[in-house]
Amino acid sequence: VTSIPPGVDHRFFNPGAGCEGVNQMLDIPPDAPVVLYAGGFDKSATIDALLEAILLCLGSRPALRFVLACRIRSRYERARQRQVMQWTRTSRARGHVIVKEEVGDMRSLIARADVCILPLYHTYGKLDLPLFLLEAMAMAKPIVTTDIAPLTELLEEPIGVAVQRDNAEALAQGIEQMLVNGRCYGMIGRRTVEKKYAMPKIAEQYEDLYSKLLYEKHPASIRPVE
Repeated sequence: VTSIPPGVDHRFFNPGAGCEGVNQMLDIPPDAPVVLYAGGFDKSATIDALLEAILLCLGSRPALRFVLACRIRSRYERARQRQVMQWTRTSRARGHVIVKEEVGDMRSLIARADVCILPLYHTYGKLDLPLFLLEAMAMAKPIVTTDIAPLTELLEEPIGVAVQRDNAEALAQGIEQMLVNGRCYGMIGRRTVEKKYAMPKIAEQYEDLYSKLLYEKHPASIRPVE
């Protein structure tokens, strides 16, 4: 078995990308720190722990904003989204949580974020290494995930933190840690993408694999590429 990870366009998703218009579109104060969650409202997401963690974070950072950018793919997710939106209107988080269903420019949204998070129970039905996390890493953003495989593979390098599932306090602490010390984690994330997940690196792995398989079947027909 040959394992090839997903790749990310590290030239498009880069630390220098701008975020013009995001503050106005989402009504976010220019100086407000932003935490971005681009997962979903499906059963793989630790939504209850996330909402509790939001309240904990706002207790010490009242200027903080959370953006939940989640596509809806089922009736369950639609119902869960309504519950979350109702919670944002009636809880202490009112005015601090923005729920977006469709995002036309994810790069600008990631560029505006200070921390990108993806707390999950599991990755069933998802890409093994979610592109959202790879794109965040490519843009030098620190990440916070839960301590599950395969997400922990990303954290073999110090690019963020993994917290226990369904532990709102640990999630809040991880977010706070990345808000305070995230810059160095983000830069290591960028270097990790350049080394392991950049599109040219992934293309080379596919080329090597296909060449090897073709050579094993038709050794006389394969000529080295100059």
